[in-house]
Amino acid sequence: MNLKKIRILCLDIEGGHGGSSRSLFYSIEAITKKKKKSIIDITVICRKKSWLVNEYKKMGITCLIEESMPRFTSLSKTNRNIYQLILFIFFIWPKSIKFRKKILQMKNYDVLHFNHVSLGFLALWCKYKDIGSLKTMHIRTMPPRNIFTKMLYYISKIACNSFIYITENEKKHLHSLIGKPEVNEKIIYNPVKSNYKKNKNLLKDEKRFILGILSNFSYNRGVDRTVEIFEKIPLPKRKNFVFVFGGDMTLEQNIPNIPKKFFKNKLQFSDFIKSKGYEKNFIFLGQLQNPEELMRNIHVLLKPTRLANPWGRDILEALAMGKPVISLGEYQKFVENNLTGLLQKNYNPQEIADWLLHLEKNRSQLKVFSIECKKRIRHYCFPKTVSEQLISVWLQK
Repeated sequence: MNLKKIRILCLDIEGGHGGSSRSLFYSIEAITKKKKKSIIDITVICRKKSWLVNEYKKMGITCLIEESMPRFTSLSKTNRNIYQLILFIFFIWPKSIKFRKKILQMKNYDVLHFNHVSLGFLALWCKYKDIGSLKTMHIRTMPPRNIFTKMLYYISKIACNSFIYITENEKKHLHSLIGKPEVNEKIIYNPVKSNYKKNKNLLKDEKRFILGILSNFSYNRGVDRTVEIFEKIPLPKRKNFVFVFGGDMTLEQNIPNIPKKFFKNKLQFSDFIKSKGYEKNFIFLGQLQNPEELMRNIHVLLKPTRLANPWGRDILEALAMGKPVISLGEYQKFVENNLTGLLQKNYNPQEIADWLLHLEKNRSQLKVFSIECKKRIRHYCFPKTVSEQLISVWLQK
């Protein structure tokens, strides 16, 4: 008996340039390896072009690029939100008319999957145009607590049948702002692969204890805190450590302990490090096409975020590779003290330095950490399990 195929259209704002895009890709990749692929027909539209196009093609998945896909993201400052909303209404939305006409021709899709809440306005438009019989929204972030975030959540609630949260934290955040929505809600942790190849040429002669920082420079991500942590290591011991950065290190304004002249002259974090005389212990690799290659070569992932959200994609991928993580927050599902790393409720650079000194001296403990790190990710983030959960939402089971 021939079963009717379920047609699914996934809308991806990042197109391979961020964690949400990679998470969607790994879920779809796992689906293509399952028998369920025979009854599911997936098309992906990305806002940006990247490596994903060829990878989707290899899997037999149609991947289209539409740079005018309209998105609106809630920011922390009111004046920036007002400016952005005006820009969205009078420029971004009108500019997306050709894209929206293309979407109108796709009314025969059974499911529309919006991979980020910033597509809330588009989801609402699709509802009123009667495009797709079922609409799902992936809630992957916790935007600032303001009227603009409430607006995005509210219109997404009106537009969609299901919300998918990447952890309990995003669900709790949304509920605190707009109450419990009358939609199907599901927590599905991000899928993580662990079989990345190691780049043996990267840091091949490095014998020191390697701390990896895989984040673009920002105040919220706490990249600047690496200097304070390094300075808490006693002078004779500093030669044993190296901090390796992958990402854009362009400085932001008003960073504690970094003089304004560095920002005004459009300098990099690496320039500030040189001014401190620490360049021998800090390596900057810039934006990496394959950040997992660096992850394979580090001993510990350092994520001293000011947002207290220890469940980002870089953290999950590090754990999948058996690398312990240092971060901040209270959520212990992934980073847990002395099991998968060091989790601080309140930032304490001296405690981090002491923990690193002990681990560097007792490197055999890295193997113990590695076992639990991998076990934790297999339990919560195994792509096959995640894909089954996603399919159940799409098929309304």
